Amino acid sequence: MNISILVFGGDHFLAKLPEQIRNTSLFSVEVISHLSQAVSLIQITPPDIILVQASLDDSMELCHWLKEQTKLSWIYCILLEDRPQVLALRSECNREWELEMTSAALRQGADAYIWHKSEETANEQ
Repeated sequence: MNISILVFGGDHFLAKLPEQIRNTSLFSVEVISHLSQAVSLIQITPPDIILVQASLDDSMELCHWLKEQTKLSWIYCILLEDRPQVLALRSECNREWELEMTSAALRQGADAYIWHKSEETANEQ
């Protein structure tokens, strides 16, 4: 049985994900960048995991909607923080700020909040 992963994000975001997710026969990966399409797919064929691009419009709405669906709340929703301005603030702010950002994401429905620093961003710092 293959694990199914829904990537709620753009193709550029998908390209920044680890190769183990992008290029494998172990997972079935679907990429969608519109909330209505994502909701339809989740209702018809629920994925095991949803990777959510934080910079995409409606990213938090998807996490929140998912947790409101009793029959679908078992799906892991992982919010990947990729907004350059927020990633830059992370290096300037203290640990308390970082924990507050994580806490806010979890309160709104994400099961995990990951700081997704691409290689490009890492090389700039």
